[in-house]
Amino acid sequence: MKRTIGVLALAVVLAVAGALPAQAAMKKLRFGASFSGLHHPAYATVAKHMRSEAKKLGVDIIITDSQDKLAKQINDLEDMITKGVDVLFVNTVSKGTEPTLRKAAAKGIKVVAVQRWNSDPAVVHFVGTDNKEMGRIGAEWVVKQMKGKGNLVVMSGIPGAASSDDRKVGSDAVWAKNKGIKVVAHQTGMYNRVKALEVMENILQKNKKIDWVFCYNDSMAMGVLGAIRASGRKGINVFGMDAIKDAVQAIKRGEMTATLAIPFDEEGRVSVRNGVKLAKGEKLPKSHVIQAFVMTKGNAP
Repeated sequence: MKRTIGVLALAVVLAVAGALPAQAAMKKLRFGASFSGLHHPAYATVAKHMRSEAKKLGVDIIITDSQDKLAKQINDLEDMITKGVDVLFVNTVSKGTEPTLRKAAAKGIKVVAVQRWNSDPAVVHFVGTDNKEMGRIGAEWVVKQMKGKGNLVVMSGIPGAASSDDRKVGSDAVWAKNKGIKVVAHQTGMYNRVKALEVMENILQKNKKIDWVFCYNDSMAMGVLGAIRASGRKGINVFGMDAIKDAVQAIKRGEMTATLAIPFDEEGRVSVRNGVKLAKGEKLPKSHVIQAFVMTKGNAP
C-alpha cells in the first residue's frame, strides 16, 4: 500500500513538473506603448490598430498618451517597466527618454521605436516610415510641380522630435539643390493645427507672393488651409504628410493639393506582430520600413 502511494505521489510530482514548461510557454504577453501625443490623428490610428491586433493575438497592451510632455512620457515608461511588460513600444517626445529606455533594456524588455526613429542602442527594432526619405520624396514631388521655380513656405514640426528633424534633413537637401525655389519662410507649426494657422496668418501678411506651402504633417496643413481661406488668397498649393481623414477630404474637394500617405493601420498591426516575434526570441532586422506614397485627387480613396 505504501509502495502504491509512493508511486502515485511520484507520478503527481512528475506530472506537475512536466506541466510547468507548458504553463510558462502559455504565459500571456504584456506590451506597453507610449505615444508622444494621441491628439495627432496619425498616432491615434497607429494606437487603434495596435490595440485591435493585440486583442486578436491574445496580448495584453497598455497604451499611454504623453501629450507631447517629456516628463509624462518618462513617468509612463517607468510605470510600464514596473509592471513588467515584455515589449515596450515608444514613439518618443525627444531624446530625453533614452536613459529610461536603457533601463528597460537592462531588465530584458525589448524596446521598439514606432514611427519616430531612435538610434539609441536600447532600441532593438523600428517600425515606421523613413522620415528622411519622406522629406526627400515629398520635396522632390513639390519641386517637380513647381517646375523648379517659385516661392515656397515650409512649415516644420516639433524641434527635437525625430520625425520632424528627419523630414527637415530630407527636404532641406532638396531645396538647397534647386536654386530656383525661394524659401520665403521656414517656421515651425509644432505639428499643431491651431499653431500652424497662427503662424501662417503672419506669413501671409509678410509675403505677397506664395506659390506652395510644404507641411511636415497634415494637421498643420489643415491650419494653413484655414489661414489661406480666411485671407481670401488664391492659387496657393498646400502639401502635407500622413493622409489624415481631414486632409484626404480636403484633397478630394480640391482645397489641398497633395499629401504623403502612410498606411498607419498597417504600421499598428505590424508593430504588434513583430513585438510578439521579439518576445518569443525571434531575430528581426533592425527596421521594418512602412512605404509612403504621394496622394492626390487622382488617387485619393
